[in-house]
Amino acid sequence: MREYLSVETDPEKKLKTRLSAGKMLIDTLNWKKAVAEYKKILEENPNHPDALFGMGTALAQSGQTDDFREARSYFERFVNEAPADHPSKAVAQEILDSMPKSK
Repeated sequence: MREYLSVETDPEKKLKTRLSAGKMLIDTLNWKKAVAEYKKILEENPNHPDALFGMGTALAQSGQTDDFREARSYFERFVNEAPADHPSKAVAQEILDSMPKSK
């Protein structure tokens, strides 16, 4: 994917590839690498709904308490920013409802 991203000139195709990479990294339990990939996306697109959801997912699944707290903020941003018909909106709200409130 890195080679592809280095030669691809279409920003939309690059974004889709990065989002796919982040999802693949989550699916293969590489949370730190997924977080790094989503950070790159969010630097360029701070309110991109799929990147917000992916970042929240990667952080929540890392098992680290600090990451878990940070994940909540990404899920909250996702729920507030994503269009009402986004396919992950209900899932994100369920995750938020199940997460303990930060103290």
